[in-house]
Amino acid sequence: MGAGFVSTTGSWMQTLAINWYVLQSTGSAARMGFTLLLQALPVLLISSWAGALADRLPGRRLLIVTQLSHASLAV
Repeated sequence: MGAGFVSTTGSWMQTLAINWYVLQSTGSAARMGFTLLLQALPVLLISSWAGALADRLPGRRLLIVTQLSHASLAV
């Protein structure tokens, strides 16, 4: 539970930092909004298919693979 809290907090800090940087460097709220769109787009496009695929695959193996992928991206 603690690790999930730290991970979520870090993700939100990264999102806010990127958007703040874009706003500070360009001065454009529209570009900041476009940055938010680009950050959310993969989730919006892939989540439906990923959910259907997750229902068909064995849960434990899928969890291990996704957590290892998440850890490798964090490194």
